[in-house]
Amino acid sequence: MLKCKDVSQRASEYLDGADRPLKWQMRLHLAMCSNCRRFVRHLALTRDLASKVGDVESCSQSQSRKIVQKLRNKS
Repeated sequence: MLKCKDVSQRASEYLDGADRPLKWQMRLHLAMCSNCRRFVRHLALTRDLASKVGDVESCSQSQSRKIVQKLRNKS
């Protein structure tokens, strides 16, 4: 069974679509570990928001507010 350290090291691979054995090992661990579930959920949220935002410097004030609101709603 995977340990928390393994989950944190392989979380990106899992979110990218890991092979079946890793996927099931991760799911089993995440079913039992709330801290790792939170970590993977926050990593997924960060990746999702980063892909939508693009270049942060060109982000308008209204877009910034929307991002902050999404973060507050997801927590």
